[in-house]
Amino acid sequence: LEHGQRVKSSLASQVGVDPEQKSLGKADPKNASRISALGLLKGGDAVPEARAELVFQRILNTMETPDAEPAPEEEETNGDGLTALCILPDPEYTAFVDRARTQAPKLYGHLTARWPHAFEVLFGATRWSRERQSAAAAKQVVDAWSEAHDGDLSGLICRCRALFLETIRPRFLPDHWDVSQRVAVRRT
Repeated sequence: LEHGQRVKSSLASQVGVDPEQKSLGKADPKNASRISALGLLKGGDAVPEARAELVFQRILNTMETPDAEPAPEEEETNGDGLTALCILPDPEYTAFVDRARTQAPKLYGHLTARWPHAFEVLFGATRWSRERQSAAAAKQVVDAWSEAHDGDLSGLICRCRALFLETIRPRFLPDHWDVSQRVAVRRT
């Protein structure tokens, strides 16, 4: 696992992408926000309003990041000066909101009265996972490499192989295995 993190971090820094932060385990603030959002929704209307506000504010502070801002044509600013994170119509999101309105109407009304986009934030928090974050970082690396090399990913693949050798130091590889083995590229 540590070797994989090193490889990812090295590749990300080579293409100018901010390397993904190392997992903090149970102390990971986004994971804590995910757990808090699930708890808040499970407690529903039984959660006192002051407590719901406090928990939601913590979730909001953790989940809202500068790089998660929506495209300008999708930006909205609500009354408290926050830029809203707009989520495109999504059947899962719609079902999430409908369930919240039905199962916890007081909580839904209270949070959306103060933060109109509260349930977009809660939806994002409940869907957050380390795997998704890792996949997003990997996509950024591939996209940045592709852009810098006119869509040719063969150099990235060779660099991944070289990092594999440097990091893992395997003792048994096939005789014909080579870092610079030509990569067949399929164009669609």
